[in-house]
Amino acid sequence: MRAMKVLVISMGIAIIAGVGVLVTAIVTRLDALQVPVGTEAHSGAAPVDIWADVPAGARLLDHSLSGDRLVLDLALADGGRALAIVEIGSGRRVALVRMPGP
Repeated sequence: MRAMKVLVISMGIAIIAGVGVLVTAIVTRLDALQVPVGTEAHSGAAPVDIWADVPAGARLLDHSLSGDRLVLDLALADGGRALAIVEIGSGRRVALVRMPGP
């Protein structure tokens, strides 16, 4: 009976230690993935003005940023929609994906 108590206590300690190691590993990896605040928004270079080439009469509905590309969700004058993909560094339109209106 005494051996069983020692075994149960030692297995409990091993489980608690294992969970502690697991939590420490997860926290360490999450900290390594995080970017310090402000480093991605401002690289130290001067701001750049970008003139995006969009269809005439288009209205901006939404936008999103992915890497060095800016995606503009546009409402076109003819009732359709389009996604304009713009390269941020140069302002060059990479693609224009048109979607017909209803």
